[in-house]
Amino acid sequence: MKTPSALQAKIRHRGEAVAAGPRRLYPCYFDGIGTSRLTAAVVERALSDPGTARNWNTLRRMAELTAPA
Repeated sequence: MKTPSALQAKIRHRGEAVAAGPRRLYPCYFDGIGTSRLTAAVVERALSDPGTARNWNTLRRMAELTAPA
């Protein structure tokens, strides 16, 4: 797997940035994700590693649904 800096180098739009975590990548879409060209395919090609993406609101809801009562 390549480093996230390889991906950051490919981002040409000022409204996007990425940060790395342990086995995670945190993209930030300052202008919204709707017009972004930072797609899953771009990320996978830049990092030479497949991945998946989840919306933060979806993750919060999943955590609520699976939390002990």
